[in-house]
Amino acid sequence: MGGWRTAVKAGGKRFEIVSIEERIRLKQREAELLKRIARLKKAMNETRELDTLANKGKLFKEAQAELRRLQARLAGIDSGDTK
Repeated sequence: MGGWRTAVKAGGKRFEIVSIEERIRLKQREAELLKRIARLKKAMNETRELDTLANKGKLFKEAQAELRRLQARLAGIDSGDTK
């Protein structure tokens, strides 16, 4: 896990300590993914061909999944509780 420096147990909860630079990088990636999802939504609405639509739908789902993972990671960092 790239920027994760250490795992610590405190009060029975595990949390990760990351650098400020890593937190900034994660927030920037989150913003990039949100922009990508918005572009894909627009492109899907404008697409008429089914094969292109299916491909963009797949990319859209992949971007959403990555965004969910990233947001879960950020929530764990912010709350101090990750799995």
